[in-house]
Amino acid sequence: ENHIHLMAYGSLGSSLMGGAMLRAPAVARVAQTARRSPAQVLLRWAVQQGVAVIPSSSSEKRMAENLDIVGWELNAEDMAQLSVGPGDRMRIFMPDPENAP
Repeated sequence: ENHIHLMAYGSLGSSLMGGAMLRAPAVARVAQTARRSPAQVLLRWAVQQGVAVIPSSSSEKRMAENLDIVGWELNAEDMAQLSVGPGDRMRIFMPDPENAP
């Protein structure tokens, strides 16, 4: 309707979280079964939901890895494991757009 496209900021959890999202148990499980890195899983999860991602890295290897999120998809079970309800969100990502002042 309004042609608004969402973009993820801090797609990998940002440095404020010290890599906590990359070590989250659900992310680690999905990464292992998908044979992908935790970063690829987080980026692919967002892309599959129609959210643009802008990951950053100072490592050329990780930059290439972050770009390798096309040509494969997470299955429905993996997507469900990674999706959380409103009560499960990490507070660092607040304010929620629906409840922002």
